[in-house]
Amino acid sequence: ILAAVLLVYIIKILYVKYRPERQCFIRKCSSLAFAIYLFLVAHITLLGRRPSAEPIWHFQLFWSYMAGSRELIAQNILNVIMFVPFGIFLYDLSPRPTTLRRVLVTALLSSLVIELVQLIGKLGEFEFDDILHNTAGALIGYTVAKWLCQKLDPKNKNIHR
Repeated sequence: ILAAVLLVYIIKILYVKYRPERQCFIRKCSSLAFAIYLFLVAHITLLGRRPSAEPIWHFQLFWSYMAGSRELIAQNILNVIMFVPFGIFLYDLSPRPTTLRRVLVTALLSSLVIELVQLIGKLGEFEFDDILHNTAGALIGYTVAKWLCQKLDPKNKNIHR
């Protein structure tokens, strides 16, 4: 998913740079891609899971690293990767310039909602580590999107930034 989002984002920047009259159409395509991405995240984190008998939670920060399990470390990396597109879409689709702080707060709250639904619905484990890793992924995505936009269209004439 991440590679596809990055590739499409690069193509979008270049297309809008050279075909500014198509910016509205491209923006609609980006919005549709974001909706599909959100559905995939919801499916991975909530909809595709079966409820457990009891809610599971880990309130201790970095517990997954202290456990020393390679599987948990891999899960942490996947949580970061899963939210990189979120940061890219926040940068790309915001009607006004997006700040790092706004992405931080939006990603943090979005991840918190996912974790709370998992806890209340018994659909997985509530983990502060997941919130941290998801938020880090979104911040990475925002940074990559901003950097790509500045590198591929330095004048930023045709992109809403």
